Amino acid sequence: MLDILTVKKLTTDIKTFSNFFNSGKIYDLTDLQSLPNSPGIYVVALNNKKELEEFGQILYIGVTIQQTVAKRWQNHHKIRAFKFTQQLIQKLGGNTSVVIYTNSFNNLSDDALGALEKKLIWDLKPPFNDAIEYPVKYCWLQWSQTIHRLARTIRIVDQNDDDVKISMPLDVLLDLKELIVSSDQKKLMDYADSMEKLYGHKD
Repeated sequence: MLDILTVKKLTTDIKTFSNFFNSGKIYDLTDLQSLPNSPGIYVVALNNKKELEEFGQILYIGVTIQQTVAKRWQNHHKIRAFKFTQQLIQKLGGNTSVVIYTNSFNNLSDDALGALEKKLIWDLKPPFNDAIEYPVKYCWLQWSQTIHRLARTIRIVDQNDDDVKISMPLDVLLDLKELIVSSDQKKLMDYADSMEKLYGHKD
């Protein structure tokens, strides 16, 4: 299952993001035949064949589900734009290259893989990606996991002392608020407000 806490790390911590996508092999535009023969998420970035150091290096994020990453890049619709970018950098005397990172995320279902790609695009907004709406499938996954974590917290407290006031974990509260903003539904906003008043939270 796609863990929303892991996704948060991917979109807020560049080291975590780089570790996920830097699997020891970084591909440049002349090395496309060596790309993995498995589906996955790929990241196009400006770099000098090393770990990413900032999110601003990322140019594009894509996913392939029904075919392999190697197959997808045989006729990728943005390959000409990336090659042009590489040529422009060389003409200007830059020392970076357009490179590709990839990760198969073998433990994810097709739906989760697509939801993760859209969530990464939503959060990081790479310049070569088209604007997208907040991914609905990820939104519902986030809702289900957040409510599950909240229910587990309530269960633990209830088992120990029925009279103890429940304190909502801060990460759960922040998840709820994020979901409210992304869904833009008054009913959900009212629900989150009532939960915060009822349970409160600790920093």
